[in-house]
Amino acid sequence: MKNPFLILLIGCLIGPIVEEFFFRRFFLGSFLAKFSNWLGIVLTTFLFATLHMHSWALSEWVTAISYVAGGLLLSLLYLRKDKNIWYPIALHCCNNIIAFIITLLSINK
Repeated sequence: MKNPFLILLIGCLIGPIVEEFFFRRFFLGSFLAKFSNWLGIVLTTFLFATLHMHSWALSEWVTAISYVAGGLLLSLLYLRKDKNIWYPIALHCCNNIIAFIITLLSINK
């Protein structure tokens, strides 16, 4: 890992902020204006999961299950907290920080 600080900054702070505004504010907000809450959540979750996939290989679909769970949780949190975007941003940042730490620990064995 050449620059862990840069990866931490982009992957654990900037990335989650951009993604939450994109998926929760833009997509979920747009879907909720046209569809029921549940359909809006399902569509947003599907987009969140598929846009995190790197290919259409079966292994990516298996990995997408965790993104479906995360996307669903982030959407529900956003709606439960009166559409306050900072709650899902905080949770998304924490999730990515945990993944980053696990990756660092596995690399530095």
